[in-house]
Amino acid sequence: MLGGLLLFLLLWIGYGLYKRNQFKSDYHIVTGMVIRITPVYKQGGNRGVLYEYSIDGQQYEGSNTYILCDELNSDKLRLMLVNKQFPVAYATQDAKVSVMIITKKDAAMFNYKIADSLLVYDSVLNCLRHFH
Repeated sequence: MLGGLLLFLLLWIGYGLYKRNQFKSDYHIVTGMVIRITPVYKQGGNRGVLYEYSIDGQQYEGSNTYILCDELNSDKLRLMLVNKQFPVAYATQDAKVSVMIITKKDAAMFNYKIADSLLVYDSVLNCLRHFH
């Protein structure tokens, strides 16, 4: 019984890693829009950035999770991101699997160069401080 459960768990983890690696090598990029900010339960100050994107007339939703900096709260994040458009990478094999590309870290997963105009979002979401 324990051996069967362990085997199932290992296969499940292996399949998840395979799908993630497949996604990172077999994807397309479209434009998506942030639709709302939500708390991420059981993860303290983290916030979910929910977005939607369209492929061949079919609407999809996805979410990214970010850790909020001390001075960044849900209201400020909402004002900064909601109704803004960003690139979305989605898996060609399963269009429901996606990542909105807002930060340099998101972009690095797909070897994508984010526009200079998006760097402000990267710096805020990564708690970087600009001193003049």
